[in-house]
Amino acid sequence: MADVLMKGIDISTYQKNVDFNKLKKSGYDFVIIRAGVGRYASQKDDEFENHYKGAKAAGLHVGCYWYSYALTDDTCSLSAQDWAKEEAKAFKEVIQGKQFDMPVYYDLEETKAFQKGAYSINLLADTFCRQMESYGYWCGIYGGQYLADYLLTQETRNRYAFWLAQYLKNPTYKGQYGIWQFGVAGADPNNNPTGQKSVPGVSGQCDMDYCYVDYPTQIKAKGLNGYTKPQPTPPTPTPTPVEPIKEFRPRLTIPKSGNPYYNTTTVGGYAVGAILGNPLQNGLNILSNCVGFAAARFNEIINKDKWLFLTYPPNAEDFIDKAKAEGLTILDKPEIGSVIVWAKGKTHYSDDGCGHVAVVEKVNQDGTIVTSESGYGCTNPFWTSTRNNSDGNWGAGTTYTFLGFIKNPAIDKNTKIVDDPVTPNPYKEPTRLLKEGCSGEDVKWMQWYLTEYAYYKDGVNGTFDIYTLGGLLAFQLKNNLTPDGLCGTATITALKNYSV
Repeated sequence: MADVLMKGIDISTYQKNVDFNKLKKSGYDFVIIRAGVGRYASQKDDEFENHYKGAKAAGLHVGCYWYSYALTDDTCSLSAQDWAKEEAKAFKEVIQGKQFDMPVYYDLEETKAFQKGAYSINLLADTFCRQMESYGYWCGIYGGQYLADYLLTQETRNRYAFWLAQYLKNPTYKGQYGIWQFGVAGADPNNNPTGQKSVPGVSGQCDMDYCYVDYPTQIKAKGLNGYTKPQPTPPTPTPTPVEPIKEFRPRLTIPKSGNPYYNTTTVGGYAVGAILGNPLQNGLNILSNCVGFAAARFNEIINKDKWLFLTYPPNAEDFIDKAKAEGLTILDKPEIGSVIVWAKGKTHYSDDGCGHVAVVEKVNQDGTIVTSESGYGCTNPFWTSTRNNSDGNWGAGTTYTFLGFIKNPAIDKNTKIVDDPVTPNPYKEPTRLLKEGCSGEDVKWMQWYLTEYAYYKDGVNGTFDIYTLGGLLAFQLKNNLTPDGLCGTATITALKNYSV
C-alpha cells in the first residue's frame, strides 16, 4: 500500500464521553462513527449524535458506518436485495442532513449471513452500496480478508471503497483497500499487534485505523455525503476593448429627437434589447425609463455608433451583475461617465422595487455630483440632479441602497471635461412673484429654463397656463423646493443655478 495519509479511530456506543479535542491534539486525523444497525432508523446508535457533534467541533474528518443484520433472521422473507435496500434506507434516514468527508460504510460481519454464500453476500453488498450512491453518498464496505477473498467479487471489491479489518503488524490481504483497521488499543495481543494501551481522549478499548486515500478532497470535490459540489470559478470576462475619449461633454439637456443611442434597433437606433419608455417619447423611444437611458448614455459617451455594453438592460438593481459579466469595473467612488446604481427594497427582488440608475455627468470639488436621469412612468423624460453623499446613499432616500458605480471604459486620466457654452436666457428675469394666470416676458424667462431642463415642452409663449404650472411643479418637486406652483426667489435661484 501507499504511505499512510491519516491516522484515525472508529467508535460506537461502547465509547462514551470521548474527548475529541484531546484526540485531535494527539495527532489523530479522522473518526468513523457507527450510525446504527439493522433495518430500522429507530436502531440508531445511541452515541451517534454526540460522536458526530464532538468530532465535527474538534475539526476531525468524519465518516460513519451501518452494521448489517441482513440475512440473519430466518423468519424474514426479504431477498438479499430488498434487505440491503431496507438497511440503506434506514442508514440514509439517520445520517441525512449531516456532512461526512470520509466514506460511509456497510459493515458486514455476521457469520450467519456469510453462510448464505458468496452470491447472496455479494448481491447484498453491491445493492446496499448502489442504493447509498443513489442517495448521494460515497459508499464503501467494511470487512475482513475472508469477506474480501471469498464472498465479494473482484468487481465489487474494487468498485467501492474497501475498509479492511485485519489485526496484524502487516496485512496479508493483497487486494485494494483505502483504510486498514489494524488493531484494538487496550486489547490482548491477538487483537492489538502494536501493543498500544489506549487512545488519547478515549476511555477503554478502541479500534485504530490507517487511511491511505485522500477521501476528504475527493468527496467534497464531487459534492457527495452532504456536501455541495463546488462551482468552478468562472473566467474573468475580458471587456470589449474601448479607446479612451479625449473630451467628455456632460449631458445636461435631453437628447435631440432621433438620437440613435436613445432609440431601439427596430426604428434604426442602436439600443439593443431595451424596452420602450413609458410614457413613450417620440424620437427617443427608450424614454421615459432609467435603465434604457443609463445604458444609452453610457454607450453614447463611448461613441462607437453602437451599444457595446449593457445591452438588454436588466432591472436597475441588477446593473452591477450585468456590468461584471461584461468585464466592466465597479467603483465605490464617482467618476464622470459612470453609472450609479441603487437597489430598492431587497436586492434582486423586483416585487418590492427595481432600483434606479443614473449617469454621472459632473464630479464637483465640493464632493457633490451631477447626474443625468430618466424614470419609467415619469411624465418628465429627462432631468439632472445635484447629489451629495452626506447620507451615504447619494441622496436616494431610505428605501434605496447604493450599490456602486460602473466605470465607463472610455474615460481615463487624460480625458478632458468640456462644458459646452450655455446659451444665455434671452428674456428678462422676474422681479415679481409668478403664478398661474400671469403673462409677460418674465414668464417667458421661466418657461425658457423649464424648456432647457426638459420640464416643459409646450413652447415659450409668455403665458403661465396649466402646462407651465405642471412643468414648474415637476421642477420644484425634483429639486426639493416647496411644490407650491409659485415662482419666487427660491425657485428663481434654483432655475438659474440648476446643474451648475
